[in-house]
Amino acid sequence: MKRLISLMLAAMLAGGALAAPTTQQLIAQARSHYAKKDYTASVAAFQQAIAQGAGHRDVLYDAACVLALHGNREDALAMVERAAAAGLRGRVMIENDTDLVLLHGQPRWIAVLKQVEANDAAYRAQHSDPDRARIVTADIDRFWAVYDRAAKATDPAALYDVEYLEAGSPGLHGFIRSRIGSGANLHAATQKYARYYQAMRPNTLRVKDMEGEIRASLRKFKTLYDDAIFPDIYFVIGAMSSGGTASSDGLLMGTEIFSRSDAVPIDELTPWLRNGTKPAALIPNITVHELMHFQQQVPENTLLAGAPKEGVADFLAQLVSQGNFNEITYAYGYAHEAALKQAFAQDMKTNDRKRWFGAGSMEGERPADLGYFMGFRIAQAYYNKAADKKEAIRTLLTYRDPERILRESGHL
Repeated sequence: MKRLISLMLAAMLAGGALAAPTTQQLIAQARSHYAKKDYTASVAAFQQAIAQGAGHRDVLYDAACVLALHGNREDALAMVERAAAAGLRGRVMIENDTDLVLLHGQPRWIAVLKQVEANDAAYRAQHSDPDRARIVTADIDRFWAVYDRAAKATDPAALYDVEYLEAGSPGLHGFIRSRIGSGANLHAATQKYARYYQAMRPNTLRVKDMEGEIRASLRKFKTLYDDAIFPDIYFVIGAMSSGGTASSDGLLMGTEIFSRSDAVPIDELTPWLRNGTKPAALIPNITVHELMHFQQQVPENTLLAGAPKEGVADFLAQLVSQGNFNEITYAYGYAHEAALKQAFAQDMKTNDRKRWFGAGSMEGERPADLGYFMGFRIAQAYYNKAADKKEAIRTLLTYRDPERILRESGHL
């Protein structure tokens, strides 16, 4: 393994023909190799990235997974211990991650799970106050500073890697893993949707003026759910792949998706992006939607589980914030609800998700992501029938049996 890394470095440095890869490029390569199940190459890339200073808990955790899949139990244990020491959270997810089966039963593995559980408890204790959650917008300014220089840079992808991604906030680092991928991918998006990026800047800068509205929604949610957790909220600019996600770093909001206006051209956008991009005024609503995902402890591995997961987030966001970032989808849903119920019931039998989530769920005039609407209506029906509304909210955020939620809602 060390020889492989040495050969890679030698090839890059020989005669100065190739520049050494940035840390973010190495991480992206490692994850690409992992997806292809080339664990030898993935291990080498992760180790080089970590040697160059990558220390985020997600990178360490991913490296541990690859080491375990490669059969390196001791190295994998050491790496997951480092991740736990760096603040790794999410015991339920980690305990059920099949990548790490090789470690199960080891005394050191049990200790890791205890450390992760302690990290979870400490995080909950530190983030129970909606007024202490940080709303971080520094990555937006950082992006535009790099964007302005990228046009004249000899290697714009590396510039984004080093001065935007690597220099960014913990939230931006989390968004790299789940949504951006690399500086090369980000630069490619700025070129593919050049007119959109050029015009959206004023709308991205509006986020700084929305803290009061967002904070008011957080406070209102606290009155509805005593055990609410309020993570830090990071507004970043990504590669047109996601308007937001919840991660161990907090809420990660892809501001570029919510920067559309009459002054922003959309002719370059795919049909899915034309449907998915929204005005900045809806940023508080999508932020609260992601806040609900941060609270959730529910399954999502089937169509029936996935629809309520998204629908519950939409429903609870509606209780504490204004607007609906899925307005087009919901308008269609209400107009065709009887037919959608029948189709949903049929697709549940085969667990066919393709017509309900993602870009592929668009069919002619039928918009994408109607699974959100179906899940919303199930959650709404369950909540409306409940005598104890607070307990209903707790159940919707923590249930283990989605069939029970559907049955008790009576929606179908």
